[in-house]
Amino acid sequence: MKILRVAADIYPAVVGGVGIHVHEMSKEQARLGHEVNVYTAKIDSEPDHESISGYSINRFKPLMNLLGNSIMPNMFYYLFKNRHNHDIIHAHSHLYFSTNLCALLRKMRSSPLVITNHGLNSQTAPEWFQNIYTATGARLTFLAADKIICYTETGKNELIDLGINSHKIKVIHNGIDTDHFVPAKKSCLDKKRLLWIGRYANGKGVDFLVDAFSILKSNHPEASLTMVGRGPDKDRIENSDKPIQQK
Repeated sequence: MKILRVAADIYPAVVGGVGIHVHEMSKEQARLGHEVNVYTAKIDSEPDHESISGYSINRFKPLMNLLGNSIMPNMFYYLFKNRHNHDIIHAHSHLYFSTNLCALLRKMRSSPLVITNHGLNSQTAPEWFQNIYTATGARLTFLAADKIICYTETGKNELIDLGINSHKIKVIHNGIDTDHFVPAKKSCLDKKRLLWIGRYANGKGVDFLVDAFSILKSNHPEASLTMVGRGPDKDRIENSDKPIQQK
């Protein structure tokens, strides 16, 4: 199968849920013998074209970045040019301009479009803007898709409430490699060392974690919290007076 995957971000240029998801899925599908091409944003000095882990990447320089969203009008030319050259187009998150382009392309009778919903609400856009977009652009984008993948039943129900036909929504829960991640042979429940790995960004609840740990620390001075990750709020958290270790 020839798969065109469209995503605003991809690992390792961006360390985040969507970017890692896109990379791992593309790598695994390539391993299974599929031809996978990824269209994504170009960050800094990355090459325009590259092959990695068995799949190919085509990067497009953003015209601008709006609320964490790379606006890439030049991508549309290549999407249009190759609209019939793949068995399927798989776009990630309706919140990205690149997925909106794919929805527009589907209206122009491109190859079938699948959209993976990585969460209905934006972590960066103001609530008033999010509400307007969800009822308009997001809804139109989902309506254009032939199939929609959600991680949870909650995500599916949110789309149904938005007016999307339930028959084209499929719930596929996030999986885990049980050969790599296995239960510890020895319980560590008696330890007081906490580890957080994620993205320092609004919507991830990092501030709640830090505040909660400060309360815990006052009652259990021996407790420690190590935080690992990147993101726009890292410097702010790092420069706070909270008792945490950062990497």
